[in-house]
Amino acid sequence: MKKISLKYSIAGCLKVFVRSPIMALAALCLLGGSLLIFSFTYAVTHNIDAISENEGNVCIFLSDECDETAVSAVRDSLAKLTTDGTVSEIDYLSKTEALENEKQRYPEYSKLFSTFTPENSPFKASFTVSVNDDTGYLKVKNTIKDLELEKVLEDGTVYKYDPIDSVYDDGEAITEIEKAGDKLVGALGIIIPLMLVVCIVLISAVVRMGIFDKRDEISLMRIIGATHTYISAQFVFEGLTLGLLSSLLAIISLRPVYNALISKIAQSVKLFTPLAFSEIAPGVIVLCILFGLLAGLLGSLIATSRYIRRD
Repeated sequence: MKKISLKYSIAGCLKVFVRSPIMALAALCLLGGSLLIFSFTYAVTHNIDAISENEGNVCIFLSDECDETAVSAVRDSLAKLTTDGTVSEIDYLSKTEALENEKQRYPEYSKLFSTFTPENSPFKASFTVSVNDDTGYLKVKNTIKDLELEKVLEDGTVYKYDPIDSVYDDGEAITEIEKAGDKLVGALGIIIPLMLVVCIVLISAVVRMGIFDKRDEISLMRIIGATHTYISAQFVFEGLTLGLLSSLLAIISLRPVYNALISKIAQSVKLFTPLAFSEIAPGVIVLCILFGLLAGLLGSLIATSRYIRRD
């Protein structure tokens, strides 16, 4: 009897889309949308956590007047900060390397890049300095703030110049992103539970329609001795099916949405690489399926407990 009950329930679980297609699709889309928002929030918060835990960076772009001597002087000034633990790493990128990086990054502009040489390239040589805490940003800036170098011209004249063209750091951007993340989590912490409650009610309504539609069949099953569990099983499977399909819809939709929107974080924090989708996918898949099945289970149990008599 148990095997027959299971096969009967599974076979009829998709009939919900035939019996009441509009409400079933509405429940599917609403729950799928809720889970998509929830999973995207999960992905964003993980990126924000990664930004907070990641060492901050200061990018120092050098003037085109800098030669190898000037580069060494700037490096020596920054290297002093490694002794007190302010700076953990110093990376140098020459104009040639900067140009090659941009060629690889934007292959569609290969014709434009072919006109550039290291001498006329608009991309500047730079130092990327990794700081260990928030105070490091200011220390690095102060170290290079008044840095002035000398260059002897052909006529013997001593020419003084600033080797630093511009400075960019992630400190302010990270702070703003953390604040925005807190606001996002706070707002969605209220909205998502409300949406899930609406989804549970809608799934309950879809299952209730199925119960009313099959009331003659239910009466017949009671006559031949079917238990409440046997009768309810098929409707519970309907709710679980809606929940599972909604989860799959959210998971499939998340990847393009994530890749499109998370790039804005990378634009705000230029020296930070967002987490790849594969890094947040396992958690998203587990949470989406669990919440989808839970919503489907609760919705179907509410309907079966209220509209299928136990006697």
